[in-house]
Amino acid sequence: VNAHTLFEIGSTSKAFTVALMAMLAEEGKIGWTDRVTSHLPGFRLFDGWVTQEFMVEDLFCQRSGMPAYSLDDMSALGFDRADIIAALRHVTPVTSARSRFAYVNNLFLAGARIIELKTGLSWEDNLDRRIFGPLEMTETTTNRELVRQMGNFSSGHWVLDGPTLWVEPEDWRYRDWLRVYGPAGGIYSNVLDMALWLRAQLGQTEVAGKPFLQPGSLTYMHSPKILASPGMHGHTACYASGWIFHAFAPVPIVWHNGGTAGQHSMVALFPSAGAGIVVLTNTNSNQAAEQIAFRFYDLLMGNPVEAPHPPAWNELAGVQFQAGHFFRPAGLKSARPENPGPPLPFDRYEGRYRNPAYGVFEVRAIAGTLYCLMGPKAVPAILAPLSGNTFELVWPDYPGKSSLATFEVGAGENAHRLVVDMFADAAGGAFQRVP
Repeated sequence: VNAHTLFEIGSTSKAFTVALMAMLAEEGKIGWTDRVTSHLPGFRLFDGWVTQEFMVEDLFCQRSGMPAYSLDDMSALGFDRADIIAALRHVTPVTSARSRFAYVNNLFLAGARIIELKTGLSWEDNLDRRIFGPLEMTETTTNRELVRQMGNFSSGHWVLDGPTLWVEPEDWRYRDWLRVYGPAGGIYSNVLDMALWLRAQLGQTEVAGKPFLQPGSLTYMHSPKILASPGMHGHTACYASGWIFHAFAPVPIVWHNGGTAGQHSMVALFPSAGAGIVVLTNTNSNQAAEQIAFRFYDLLMGNPVEAPHPPAWNELAGVQFQAGHFFRPAGLKSARPENPGPPLPFDRYEGRYRNPAYGVFEVRAIAGTLYCLMGPKAVPAILAPLSGNTFELVWPDYPGKSSLATFEVGAGENAHRLVVDMFADAAGGAFQRVP
């Protein structure tokens, strides 16, 4: 690794999407309090009133009322951005809108779509023309093939049980999520280019004699919108717009971390001090990125290094918001049955089952093993018997990713419904049998 090595910067990409929207606001093409439906007519959420009242700024500040990380797995199953935006209407809220913080990636896709409609250019082309080019971020891209051609890029690593380190294969079947969820976390960059981005976010950059972003835009993006964590070590954290505002002393921190499947990043600004830091790493579960950034803050502010201020940064890193982890190990939501019983003959479960968001799953017995072929890609998850009609759905080639899956079967009948815990954000995870 050197200063030019490219990393997946994960959800620190969100601030780039918000910056593009801020540019449109400066040009008078949108207003932050405009209704989303006035710019994206097909936009729908579960509740009709919330849909009509949902504002452009609501897309970026994590207060939608949806469950955290809703619809993140759709990209792994082969759905595209339009499919995910269309599926928003099927996500059952868990709180009222604007009342609680809950981290989602999906609404950044809707924001990116508005940017595309207003400019006539793709989200990717907007980044190239409006941000990467003017800031001379010459090694930053959203194009995986270009990254591979450049050659100097980091591979994602997973720390598995014990000392095992797993390296993501280049042909990993789930890699496409970086492209699909790009506006929420799909940028590749390095420390040199990200330093240019930090300077722009600190208001230190001019392009053609004008501020890259107006001071009012920077203040707006960095300002709190929803309480995220009250009293964390005595300091309040709020989500802003693609940023997290943390009210530390003597000056606040504006930061965001990002996690892709195999990499982890941290970007922090100290606007009143005119400083910032970026940390890029190539494992998915480390806490070093946050600890380094916060220790830098202590050094910069003259806080005692022996007793970090506030104390226990490593503890803070452990409870951080996990921002941008598109895929997180689902695990089994319920304990394994103590007295498991045998399943029914597998042909009683075979068939096609549909969920309004996640589409059609096909259950099929092949050579004595029950498989669930999921979504447009027909991802072949194994259904391993646990007890009776309850199985463990195990994703292929995805360490630690599994869920409970339960068939509902009438007496003497074939299964008529499949409920998968990890897809509970839409219709409670229920898939109804279809012909």
